[in-house]
Amino acid sequence: MKEAIFSILGGGLVLVALIDAVRALVRWILDRKAHKEDRAEEKAERKTEERLARLEGRVAEIEEQTGKFAQSLDLQRETNVYIL
Repeated sequence: MKEAIFSILGGGLVLVALIDAVRALVRWILDRKAHKEDRAEEKAERKTEERLARLEGRVAEIEEQTGKFAQSLDLQRETNVYIL
């Protein structure tokens, strides 16, 4: 009878240990998935920031070129006034 009780208790302990191991594995898998998602979000944010910086630089160049073009037009108008 003692052996049967020890077998049942031993089997119960093994089952509890197995359940804990499965829980730990599931928790590890979920944490790993969360870390991957976080890294993907950070990478997407960095790419967005880089693109935004390039666009801001391009906008500054275009504004500079527009200013030069406006000055050129003003000079042409003045020249045309003197010619006519």
